[in-house]
Amino acid sequence: MQIFLNVVKNEIFVQSLGFLGLIITVFSIQNKKYNRMIFFRIMASLVFGFQYLLLGGYTGMATNLVSCGTNGVYAYRINRKKTTLPFQIAFCFLFIGIGILTWGGPASLLAMVAKVMTTVCYGVKNTGVIRKVNLITYPLWLVYDIIYFSIGGIINDIILTVAAIIAIARFDIKKKGNIDTTEKS
Repeated sequence: MQIFLNVVKNEIFVQSLGFLGLIITVFSIQNKKYNRMIFFRIMASLVFGFQYLLLGGYTGMATNLVSCGTNGVYAYRINRKKTTLPFQIAFCFLFIGIGILTWGGPASLLAMVAKVMTTVCYGVKNTGVIRKVNLITYPLWLVYDIIYFSIGGIINDIILTVAAIIAIARFDIKKKGNIDTTEKS
C-alpha cells in the first residue's frame, strides 16, 4: 500500500497523467465520427479527473468524473435518435451543484462553466458544434490548469485549441459544399 501511495504522490506520475489525457483528447478531437469522439472524451475525462484529484482540484475532478456518465448517456440517447434536452438541463444543474459542493474559489467557476457549456454541446450529434464550443472551453480549462499547476493540462489546452482549429478547418469549413458535420457513426 505504501508503494501505491508513493507513486500517486510522485510529481512525475501526477504530471504524466495530464500528458496521457492530452494524447487521448487529441484522438477525440480528430475524430469525425460522434461515437469515437465521445469514447475518447470519456477516457480523457477519467484520466484528468484522477489527475485533478491528486492536484487538489476537486471541482475539476468531480466534473470530469461525472462527465464520463453524462457523455455515455448522450451517446446512448443520440444513437437511439431520442432527445437529450431533459438530460442537458438536468446535467447543467448537476454541474452547477458540483461546483458549489466542491467550491475551491473562483477556479471552481472555470471548471463549472466549462462543463456546463460542454454538457449542452455534447447533447447534440453535430461534431462541428462540439469542436467550436471547445474553442471557448479549452481556455477556461487552461486557466484552471495554471491555477492547479497541471503541466500536462496546460500543454493539453494549448495543443487542443490548435487541434480544434485544425479539425474545424478539416471537417467544418465547407470546401465546395461537400462536408457534412453530422455524419453517422
